[in-house]
Amino acid sequence: MEVEVKEGLVPVSEDPVAIKIAELLENVTLIHKPVSLQPRGLINKGNWCYINATLQALVACPPMYHLMKFIPLYSKVQRPCTSTPMIDSFVRLMNEFTNMPVPPKPRQALGDKIVRDIRPGAAFEPTYIYRLLTVNKSSLSEKGRQEDAEEYLGFILNGLHEEMLNLKKLLSPSNEKLTISNGPKNHSVNEEEQEEQAIFHVAVGYPV
Repeated sequence: MEVEVKEGLVPVSEDPVAIKIAELLENVTLIHKPVSLQPRGLINKGNWCYINATLQALVACPPMYHLMKFIPLYSKVQRPCTSTPMIDSFVRLMNEFTNMPVPPKPRQALGDKIVRDIRPGAAFEPTYIYRLLTVNKSSLSEKGRQEDAEEYLGFILNGLHEEMLNLKKLLSPSNEKLTISNGPKNHSVNEEEQEEQAIFHVAVGYPV
C-alpha cells in the first residue's frame, strides 16, 4: 500500500517534521553573540527595497541569526509539505550567509597601517521571501499600496510568532485553549475567563 505524500502547505498536525522543530524550539537558548558575516547584497528587481532593508537588519541581529541557524535547513525532497513557510524561508535566508573569510596577513613595512579589504559575497534575489506576502495573504502585496518597512517587520515577527505558537501546541495539546495568540482576532479564552468576563459585565451594568 502506497502512502500518499502531501505537498505544499498543510496544517501543523499533518506536517511530520513539525514536531521535530517544536522540540528544538522548546530547548533553544537565545544567543546574543555577534557574528562576523560576509556581506551579500540583495537584488531589487521590483519595489522590494523596504523588504531588503529589513532583511539585512534581521540578518545582522544575532539572536535572530542564531535561532534560524539552529533549525535544520530541509530540502524539498526531505520536506515536500510544510506548516511553517515563514520559519522555512528565514532558515534558508540565514543559510545564504557565511562567516567572513579570514584574509591572509598582508606584508607591511614597519610603521605602515594595516588595511583589510572587505570582500562581499555574490548578490542574490530572495524571491522565496517575497512569496511569503502572497502565501500569508498580506495587504503589503497589493498593487499601488504604500510600502512600509516597519509594517513589514511586524508582518514577519507576527508570522514567526504564530507559527511557533502552533508548533508549541504539538507539545502541549491539552493547553491549546489557554493559548493567547498574538493578535486580537484569534484571542481565545477558557471557560473560567469567560465566566469572569460575564461577572464583570454584570457588575458594571453591561449586557452579557
